[in-house]
Amino acid sequence: MIAWIWILAAPLFLGQGALWLARMGGKAVGRAVGVGPYAGGKAERPGLGDVLAVGICIEVGLACAAHLCGVFLGFSLDGVTAIWGVAVLAVCLMSGGAFLVRRLRLRKDKFQRKAYEKEKLRKAMTREEYSGLQQWLCILFALSAILQVVLIATGQTAVRDGDMTVETVQAFLRENGIYRSNPLTGRPYGLGQPLRLKILCLPTLYAVLCRLSGAAPLQLVERMAPAALLAASYCVYARLGDLLFYGDRTKKWIFMAFVNLMVWLGGSLPVLDGFQLLHCGWQGTAVRAGILVPYTIDSCLRGKWHRALLCILAEACLVWTLYGLGVCFFITALFGAIHLGRGLKRKRRGDGDERASF
Repeated sequence: MIAWIWILAAPLFLGQGALWLARMGGKAVGRAVGVGPYAGGKAERPGLGDVLAVGICIEVGLACAAHLCGVFLGFSLDGVTAIWGVAVLAVCLMSGGAFLVRRLRLRKDKFQRKAYEKEKLRKAMTREEYSGLQQWLCILFALSAILQVVLIATGQTAVRDGDMTVETVQAFLRENGIYRSNPLTGRPYGLGQPLRLKILCLPTLYAVLCRLSGAAPLQLVERMAPAALLAASYCVYARLGDLLFYGDRTKKWIFMAFVNLMVWLGGSLPVLDGFQLLHCGWQGTAVRAGILVPYTIDSCLRGKWHRALLCILAEACLVWTLYGLGVCFFITALFGAIHLGRGLKRKRRGDGDERASF
């Protein structure tokens, strides 16, 4: 139960706190400068997919910082666990304290409180009911997604061919250190490890969660983490569906049903993302396929380039990339080039209109 609480609650608190702090800081800067999306004090509110994706990126970033302390400074696993736990707790307390301050200010400010209540009432009155087709689509998707999560959580879909994550986590726990012995032989590494592989932090994060919760590595790595990852992935895809089919719930839930079907069908080939999510969701490639890639696309389409940068950094901490440049970087570069090209095209059109009118 403690492991489930850590796995589910940590990304929620980290993501919600980080997005809330960024939103409050953006509001203050926007009001002071008078430009940008926060100039009027309003901006798009983040959804559950935003919270989970940002929370996972921050959790991975904190784990990578603690992991590097263990790799290069020789910290024990207990020391790494303490560093990660204190960092997560500090971020959660900071965001929680800022939230409480805002709530207290809202209670004292009658004008803001009335505006907040009016906005809440307006949303409740303008909320549309789900049609019969939309309800059936939601039910079918939910049943299929729950079945996938249950199968993963019970260990029915795990494929460990060529994977040593569980053995690596067990070695970390046994040696109370990071990469001190070969997980297959129990002896120190003879030729060492490539630096790019050594700085990947996912096994350390699993070992830290096992140390904090007391959960068995096999249970946490192959069952709990992949099940939570798949659920978070569907939340991120739902957020992307809100953007692609804004205002059309039918198309959104058809899109979600299609994503769910691709996960089922992709389980037949190891090279497909569906196989990563359904059969080996504890690997960094699964995190990239289920969380980082769709959220990078969503962030680029919304113009949230700083969130895409978070995905780029998280991918560099999780999987082998080309000097830290992975799939998320190239997706962001592609969307950035398109955005820049459209801006130049609009600028040229504006100059042409001015010359014509002159």
